[in-house]
Amino acid sequence: MIVLPVIDVMNGKVVRAIRGNRNIYRPLYSWLTNNAEPIELINNLIKIGFSKCYIADLDGIRGIHRDTKLYSNIARKISVYLDSGIQKIEDINMLLQTGVSRVVIATETISDLNIIFRSIKMYGSNKIIVSIDYKNKRILSASENIGAQNLKKFLEEIRDAGVKDIIFIDLDRVGGLCGVEIGLIRELTTLPFNLYVGGGIRDINDIISLENLGVFGVLVASALHLKKITINELRNYGYI
Repeated sequence: MIVLPVIDVMNGKVVRAIRGNRNIYRPLYSWLTNNAEPIELINNLIKIGFSKCYIADLDGIRGIHRDTKLYSNIARKISVYLDSGIQKIEDINMLLQTGVSRVVIATETISDLNIIFRSIKMYGSNKIIVSIDYKNKRILSASENIGAQNLKKFLEEIRDAGVKDIIFIDLDRVGGLCGVEIGLIRELTTLPFNLYVGGGIRDINDIISLENLGVFGVLVASALHLKKITINELRNYGYI
């Protein structure tokens, strides 16, 4: 099981994400850092023992600005899974040049499935990870066609294209400390992907339960910052 700490960055500061409602995001307050500067938080996560992290550049996702200098600075320190709002295939090469380990292609920002298909052919499944952004029990996407698709059908399509790793983010649960929809996650584990799950993680027991289901990795933020999951627990179970 891989535990990925999530770093949501907006206007140059780390923010606390709550159910995808970005208009209410505020700078992060956490025992892990004295301020909301991304580099300080990264340095502290590394000291604790994390070797990978997930970064969501919310300005990039909103189409405002991509902070490639920040990506490079962080990628020199730790392995980075980066979502910065991929919209076209050319974005991927530019992001990989910053040194990030993997580029996240999220359904929220793509308008065409061909972006996923072409990226796998050009860069390989070891560099690309597909994020299914899920809200109101449907796929959230810039594309009406993708948004209207049945989840299982969508996953079958990207499986056939060679996608190996997926992230399932339940945006309605992000920051809510409300648990995951375990029945749905159980169904997703029957498909041939390395599955990462984000949104709703409450405590170490949620992580253990997901590992027992066959989930490959989890994304954690609020539970970590609010000490609902402790560093000792993560170490005791071998997650860091």
